[in-house]
Amino acid sequence: VNTYAVQGGEQIKNFDILRADSGIYTVTVKITDDTNYHDKTEAIEFAIAKADRSVTVSIDGWIYGDIIDIADKLVIEGIQGSDVASVKYSGTTNAGEEYDSETDPPEEAGKYTVTVKWDETTNYTAGSAESEEFIIKRATGSAKIFVNGTQYTEKVTAYYTGSAQTFKVTVKGHGGEIKINGTPLPSDTDTMDYNLRDVGRTEVEVTVAQTANYDEATATAIIEILPAVIQ
Repeated sequence: VNTYAVQGGEQIKNFDILRADSGIYTVTVKITDDTNYHDKTEAIEFAIAKADRSVTVSIDGWIYGDIIDIADKLVIEGIQGSDVASVKYSGTTNAGEEYDSETDPPEEAGKYTVTVKWDETTNYTAGSAESEEFIIKRATGSAKIFVNGTQYTEKVTAYYTGSAQTFKVTVKGHGGEIKINGTPLPSDTDTMDYNLRDVGRTEVEVTVAQTANYDEATATAIIEILPAVIQ
């Protein structure tokens, strides 16, 4: 008995159905004449279909401004890297802008997904797989207070003089709207003057509003007018 397979007119030696590529095959069985039987040849055609890949995509989010290596964040399982045709990042920034790129991961804070596509090969069909949503979180906001040009670190004091004394309170932040004691500053300035005359304590509460990439930040400064020293 002789058995062999043929594909595309070419006989395949040592045919192993478990390791064969996809395609159309003909298997021929030939029984050679002996004392009691005539020669007999039978052939059957069959197909090995291309398989679908089972691919999973996962990615960890990060915080806006972090320096990352995307290779440490993105995990693709079920396919060799050389078989990946494209990696596409899609989503929406916190500012409401759509993002789509096949070259660069997003940088702005927002919500995104990753879609991996692969082409058809000898043994596998084309397809795609999408990750679950990942988030680039807002970074911690910044609110720094300067009083008369010096960054605030401790209570600012001055002695009563009988006249108003001006304290220029300046706020440096991450770009959000600035409020001092609940009053928004005009967009063209980051400074508010405090004209203080009488003995007493003034608390300056500062808020820098949340932005697309930064969380809200707050800070507090205290300015105190002390009683005059009598000589």
